[in-house]
Amino acid sequence: GQFAVYIGTFTLDEGIHVLAYGSRDFAGNYELLKTTAVRVDGTSPDVAIAPQGPSATDEQGRLAVSSQTPITLITTDPESNGVSVGAGKPWFLIDVRPSSCAPNGDPALFPPYDSTKRLGGCRNYIFFSTTTYTRAEGTHTVRSIAWDKVGNTKGWQPTRVDSDSTPPVTTLSVQGSSSTGPDGEMLISPETYLVLNATDPVSNEVNSGILATFFLVDKTFESCGWPGEPPHVSTASAGSCLNPYYDAPFILPPGSHTIGFLSIDRVLNEEALHVVSVTVSAQVTV
Repeated sequence: GQFAVYIGTFTLDEGIHVLAYGSRDFAGNYELLKTTAVRVDGTSPDVAIAPQGPSATDEQGRLAVSSQTPITLITTDPESNGVSVGAGKPWFLIDVRPSSCAPNGDPALFPPYDSTKRLGGCRNYIFFSTTTYTRAEGTHTVRSIAWDKVGNTKGWQPTRVDSDSTPPVTTLSVQGSSSTGPDGEMLISPETYLVLNATDPVSNEVNSGILATFFLVDKTFESCGWPGEPPHVSTASAGSCLNPYYDAPFILPPGSHTIGFLSIDRVLNEEALHVVSVTVSAQVTV
């Protein structure tokens, strides 16, 4: 670019610049020209909540986690126009408004940091890479702020986190002929369909929703020996070790059967196993 006479401070647009400068005395003598590279960063860093365990995000973008899911914060300084200077440690508050810690929530006016105080409160607000936290069931607001190495910041950013510790509830019902036997077992006809109904109850104003319902016919969950997530072989018999996922009402052949079933929600809260004895006979009437 063209040289200009320096008359006072100036700013540069974001990006990488080469600044050339020198001075001249009143006798017209010029000093040897100097140059320096200047990297200008005008983009603020981002802070993201990163669950370290079961979590789910709904269609509105709301984050749900298990009450036992550790949560951490990740700070990134995005590159813009070829420049990124890096971000420092974020600050965070849990269910605390910044204005309750300092006038207008100004971080410069916060009380001195004290790691022995409540995590995410007005005294223990610096998030370190080893910091994790869990929270009670309910809706929480995590407010975070970060600065890059030249002071760019977006200010305090709130994020809603729904903490769910309540497992689903699954019930068994029938579509067709059924009655109850002398020992309390369910009696049904071969044409009677069995239906599993799963709900994820709202508790403390939160629920994460049903992820899956599992059932086994004449098998136990232990006998299937799954090392992790159960398999889902759609061509296998429903209610078998290879296809334990419930997705539609089913019928059973004549005879005595045992049905075990349970559901898990989207943050992997698991209900206790239900076991029901069922006898299928053509002699069953309503």
